[in-house]
Amino acid sequence: MTTYERLTPTDHQLAALSQGAPDEPIMMVSLLRFRARAAYPRDFDGPKDDITGSEAFERFNEIARERIRTFGGQVIWGVPVFMTIVGPPNERWDEILVTSFPSRQSFLDLQTDAEYEGALVHWTAALAECRIFACRRG
Repeated sequence: MTTYERLTPTDHQLAALSQGAPDEPIMMVSLLRFRARAAYPRDFDGPKDDITGSEAFERFNEIARERIRTFGGQVIWGVPVFMTIVGPPNERWDEILVTSFPSRQSFLDLQTDAEYEGALVHWTAALAECRIFACRRG
C-alpha cells in the first residue's frame, strides 16, 4: 500500500460510502499524526520548504476549508490531542478533526474537485498516519 493509499480514501472505500442514501448528512472524524518533517514528492513543483508536518497540514487546511465550504460542508473543530486515555500506550495522535457535510454526495463530490485534489499533496506530505471515520449525524 502506498503512502497516498494509506492517507486518502481508496476507490473501493468511496464506492462503499456511495452505497448509502446520497442525501444523508454525515460527519467525518479524522485522527491525525503528523510527520516530524514534511515529505513532499520530488516531482512537486510548489514550495517544498523544510517545514514540519503540522505546517504542511496548515497549507492543506487553507485550501481544504474553502473547498469544503463550497460543497456545503464545514470544519466543526480541529483540536490537538495531548493524551490517550483508553487505547494502546504507544499509540499517539496529534490532532482530531471533525468535518460536517450536508450529504454523502457532497463529500463524494469534494473528492473529485480539482482544487481539493491539488491540496492533497500537502495532506500526504504532512501526515505519517491517519484514520477517517464516516459518521451519521445524531
